[in-house]
Parts: sequence; structure tokens; C-alpha cells
Amino acid sequence: MERHRRHSLTLSYRSLSCRSLYVVGRVELAGETANASLRQCAGHSESGGSSRSERDAQVNLRWRLPGSTSIQETRCWRTTSRRWPRAGTLGGAARVVDSSSSLEFERVVDAQIPRSRVHLRARAARHEHAAVRKSLTSERQRLICQASMYKVHGEVFDYTEAFSRNIGLLSRAEQEEVRGTRVAIAGLGGVGGNHTLALARLGFGRFSLADMDKFELANMNRQVGATVDTLGREKVEVTAEMVKAVNPTAELRLFPTGISEENIAEFLDGALAVIDGIDFFNMKARRLLFREARAKGAYALTAAPVGFGATLHVFSPTGMSFDEYFDIRDEMTLADQVLRFALGLAPKLAHRKYFPLNTVDLEGRRAPSLSPGCFLAAVLVATEVVNLVMRLYPPKVAPYFCQFDPLVQTYKTGYLRGGNRNPIQRAKRWWVLHTNPVLRAAVEKPDR
Repeated sequence: MERHRRHSLTLSYRSLSCRSLYVVGRVELAGETANASLRQCAGHSESGGSSRSERDAQVNLRWRLPGSTSIQETRCWRTTSRRWPRAGTLGGAARVVDSSSSLEFERVVDAQIPRSRVHLRARAARHEHAAVRKSLTSERQRLICQASMYKVHGEVFDYTEAFSRNIGLLSRAEQEEVRGTRVAIAGLGGVGGNHTLALARLGFGRFSLADMDKFELANMNRQVGATVDTLGREKVEVTAEMVKAVNPTAELRLFPTGISEENIAEFLDGALAVIDGIDFFNMKARRLLFREARAKGAYALTAAPVGFGATLHVFSPTGMSFDEYFDIRDEMTLADQVLRFALGLAPKLAHRKYFPLNTVDLEGRRAPSLSPGCFLAAVLVATEVVNLVMRLYPPKVAPYFCQFDPLVQTYKTGYLRGGNRNPIQRAKRWWVLHTNPVLRAAVEKPDR
């Protein structure tokens, strides 16, 4: 007898236009290689036809080879025909993917998936078999997967029912479009975590999430993922769990090292909207995010909690850029970049009556921030992202801005011609530096 090694496999299926699909997949392992084939693929009718035009059926096959930490995936098998072929082949380049569940097997596993329009992940226990290299018949294990492995209190998770209260304000077609839209969120702290959950509860089904930090005690006052149970845990991991708790079918790409020159292209890939949740003082990462989002042709949004309120700026890939609006250049000190960023966020200064500037510590990179402002920032961003998907109103992009402060019951909007190069903005900067010697010294002090 030869000792068998365990492999893991996930067979997943997704179709948006077919009412019912019957798929049988087979995987055969020979040593360190895996061969996958599609045995049968038919529409809801016995003849294999379908009443709708099938344009997005796909079967994904994922597995982990022994001794490897990465999960491999074949490219999906597709058809654009109205009549389903009776046989096909899965094949293509392998890549690293996320795997939340798996089939575990020894040699060959057959999976049968009836009636579903949602992304499926089937799971089964290890198939024990003592003999080596027996016939396929003797080594076959058949699995019947009823709709989905995701269950809530014993009931299968139904995306349509879960987000049915959106219908009326969103049409069913718009809800499906929301579900298929990818949003990239960099930074999952005070505003980033709220952005993510607000969009998840709207039904967005694809996220790219990046943050390199862990939750700490000082985050408790404003960060939605910070609890006594999550202290010391990675923000990416906790936020991903919260998204999955809302929508178990959500597709997540996680970047626990944050964004960088090396991974920014992968982070932004396929995203309609890019959201800035980066730490207020981290201008290097923020500028990278907006620059690359513009190059990718994606809308980029930043919403800052300012006092009890929040601001919103939307940057289109063809309009005024982030650096142009805030008048930021490479040769500037970090303190000067942060000051210009702060002035450009709230040109109307709706918070000026109660927000003391001396509470902002540029040297220590600390500033006061409240939960109402963080929640309000998420409201502004989530609404604008949905508008980008639904295309109800043309987005007002920079140099347009808005600021809402419920404490002083003020909603300010405007068009800041030239951004921070506007003479009024230049005068504000001069006044701030003239009345704050400590801040002026920090701005003029070269970075180490």
C-alpha cells in the first residue's frame, strides 16, 4: 500500500442568464499534475437548449498541489452558443486565487451541481481509498450540491432575497450590475472599513481590499472593525470576515501588505471605482493610488471626516488630477503636502467655528477624528459609487467639491476653479502658516 497524499479542489460555477444549469466536472490527478475536463454541460431543457442567450456561463476548477502553499486555478470554460455543447475541456494558465472552501480527494472526484445562478463552492470530506491506481470507477466519488454551501441558520443564502429591499430604488437589472461591479478600497481604518460595509450592504459583490495595519486600542472610537475581540488582528482579515458575514458569495482580493508600486496594478484590475481610505498623513501611498487609478481609467474618490461632518471629492480619469487639484509636487515636504490636502478637502471651512487647528499634530501624525464623520463619509462615497453604476446623474468631478456638517447644519458645495492654485486658497494657506508658527516650522523643515 502506498500512503495517499491529500489534495484540495474547489469546483465553482456561475451563470447570470441561465435559470438552471447541470454541470458535471471531473478531475484526475497523476503525480503532481491535475487534468480537468468538463463531462457534460446542458441547459435547463433536456435537449440542452436554453430559452435565453447564454453568454456568461463559466466553470472554475481550483486545486492545491502537495507541498505547495498556492492554490491553482484553470481558466474558466465558456460558451457563447444558445445550445450547450455536450462536452468540453477546461484548461489554461494557473494563477494564485483565494479559496474559502474545498473538496478534498485522493484520485478522482466528480461533482454535480444542479439549479443555480450564483457562484457555487462545493465541499466534501476526504475520499479514503487504500488501493493505488485502481480504475476510475472504483475511485469515483459523486457529490450532489444543492444550490450553495452557504447557509444561514440552516437555510441556503439567497442573494436576491438578501438584497430585495434595494429593489424599487434600484431595478433588478441595476442590482445585478451592482453585484458584478468591482470596487477597490485602499485603507480599512476609520473611513475605509465603513466604505466597505456600506457597499457590501448595497450588494456589491467584488472587492479589492488593502491595508497593512492591525487594529489597536486607539481605533475604538471610530473604526467599525475595531472591537475588543479584534485588537491585534489584521484589518484586511477582519474586514473580509465582515463582508462575508453580509454576503457570503462576495469575491474578495486581499492585500495585507497595503498598496505599493509592485501590486498596485493587480489591486486596481477590473475596478470601476477606487476609494481612498488611506491614513490622512500617508501622502505617498495616496498619490500613488490616484495616479494609477487615473492611468487605469477608473474613477477615484476621497471622503474625509472633518469634525462632525465629511467632505467628498470625485476624480475622473479625464478631468483634473489629484495632484493638480491639491497643487502637490514631489519636491514639497510631507507637512506641506498634508496642509495642502487639508485645505483642498474643505474649501468652505464649514467646521471652522469648532475645530481648533492646534489639535492637529503634523510631527506626530495625529489628528482628532469622530465616528459621525467617518459614517457620514461612507454615506457620501456609497451614494456616489452607486450613481457611477446606475448613471442616474453625471458625476460632479474635481474641481467640484461638497462638505456636509450636521453639527452646524450646513451643506456646502462649489466649484474651486484651479484647485489650490486659486488665489483664495493661496491666501488661506498663507494665513494658516502666519498664525501657526509651529505648523510653519514643520512645513519648512526638510523631511528626513
